[in-house]
Amino acid sequence: MLKSILAITLSSSLFICISTAAYAAVSPIPILINQCLQLTPPLAQRDFHQHDTNDDADALLQSYTLEKALLGLFNIKDRLQYYRSFNVSPSHRENLLQCQLRLSDMMSETLNSVIVQKLAFSLKESKEAELQQLSIRINTLIKDRTSQKVKSQLYTAQANVKQGLRSQNLTLNFDSADCVLPNNKNQENGKDANFHLSIASYLIRQNDVHCQQLVWQAYQGRAKDKNSQALMRIANIKQEIAAQAGFADHSDFALSNQFLSSAQLVALFLNAETKAINTSPWEIGRELAAAVKSPVKQTTSSAFIQLLYSRANELGFTFEIVTEHIHRVWHNGRLLGDMYFNVGERTRAQRLRVPVQGFQFGQVQLNTKPLLTTYWDKHDLVSAMANALSQLSGTSHYYLVNTLGETNDTAQLGSHWLEYFLSEGVLEPKQPESREDKIVKYSTQLKVFRAKVALDFYRNRESKLYKNLTVEFTKSFGQPWDEPENHPYSFLAITDLGPLYYQDIWQEELALLIYQSTRGCPDQQSVFELLLINEDSLSLEQRLTTLLNQSIDPISLIKRIQDASNVEDKFSLSCTL
Repeated sequence: MLKSILAITLSSSLFICISTAAYAAVSPIPILINQCLQLTPPLAQRDFHQHDTNDDADALLQSYTLEKALLGLFNIKDRLQYYRSFNVSPSHRENLLQCQLRLSDMMSETLNSVIVQKLAFSLKESKEAELQQLSIRINTLIKDRTSQKVKSQLYTAQANVKQGLRSQNLTLNFDSADCVLPNNKNQENGKDANFHLSIASYLIRQNDVHCQQLVWQAYQGRAKDKNSQALMRIANIKQEIAAQAGFADHSDFALSNQFLSSAQLVALFLNAETKAINTSPWEIGRELAAAVKSPVKQTTSSAFIQLLYSRANELGFTFEIVTEHIHRVWHNGRLLGDMYFNVGERTRAQRLRVPVQGFQFGQVQLNTKPLLTTYWDKHDLVSAMANALSQLSGTSHYYLVNTLGETNDTAQLGSHWLEYFLSEGVLEPKQPESREDKIVKYSTQLKVFRAKVALDFYRNRESKLYKNLTVEFTKSFGQPWDEPENHPYSFLAITDLGPLYYQDIWQEELALLIYQSTRGCPDQQSVFELLLINEDSLSLEQRLTTLLNQSIDPISLIKRIQDASNVEDKFSLSCTL
């Protein structure tokens, strides 16, 4: 087994993080594609079949055999995702896509096999908590698997919707000059010219609220004609999959394995999160332009990272500066992996390699701006650092346990909690009614409304939870959007997340409740270890019960989140741990 582990680790080492400049000089994509094409299908590997016919085979040995068989596939998959974020040549992009499809075929073949399905059952019955956690992940993947033909249909339709939303420039014809800005008139013939400004620019420059509304609503429906066929194809395919699985509709099917496990629970949460900001989307631009910014102290990203490191030290992290661009991460003397730093226009963390105990250490790349001048510059770096450290903190012997949550709508809970922890005392707070405060409130309500749209879009006509989405829009923004037929065509995430669109808001709010409830505890490292390391492989229910010290059924949690949001001092709750 050791020889196989070393082989996988050495193979992974070929994917060393490179700088953008190096990427531009010599592309590693052909090497990656070659490795992808030479990858042995998991079921064809000899070690995997040593136990595939023995019903009494030890579940632990079987699970390690499966991990060895799949880890190379997972590593290449992560690297593919990383390189697809680059602006690569069309031929490279096509090769990456073909490789992604091949890996998808291999994974589908593995999940469809009798061997793996028997193993999943054995793991579920195991007394080992970590194996039970692995079984949850495998069974989730088995439930979500679809044929390659259906996947291709979905990918094609989703690509069509994406193209429709991105390629359609705002071009509106007006019958009169009422809504055309003065500098848009055609002075030669006295006639109105087509409107070709960006939506944001127009809404800020236009003083007439009625014109703002007309243009904004027209923009939201800009791709309806082009995308309606593709979006309905996606809905029909997903409804067929749900029906084959015995569910009434796709919403019920998609939510059945989530923490909020029904459309009614999701609606209950969304209703609790609906708060009137009384600023319409077509007026928000002018309001933000007039609002003052929260004051922040300008600093370099390197200096700010050191502040984050000092805060993370309180959780047991230590950081070894190998070079300016490579930082090694430890937790209580245990090596987690490396963070690679590049300068970029957009701050973000990207997974390079997942830590798997006994197999490989983790690798994460962080792109950072050299100078942080605004609240959002600092906020984005805090978020990226929390993301990176949470990805490196996995201690399981299994890739799937370290990358997937027990449910999709709790998978990022630890990362959000860590973001709240790192922010305190490091990131200047948003001032009430500041531009940043208004942005957060507006974006939250937009997410809440879109989550309602997505939830009902995939429900049967007779079981929709929101009879009038125009009313729901008004509850958040104070004014109606009287074109409900355009609601589903205004955002891309309805094609993939669909009914799970709520999950970001839900996880942020649940993580905030945990942070509020444990902030007064002297041992913050215990909170971190329970949420993110989870060395004892406790279930989510066990961890939440320990952290919150009360009933953690969904309805009770939604009520507690709602009550906590009404507390003037959001960090006044006492320690519950």
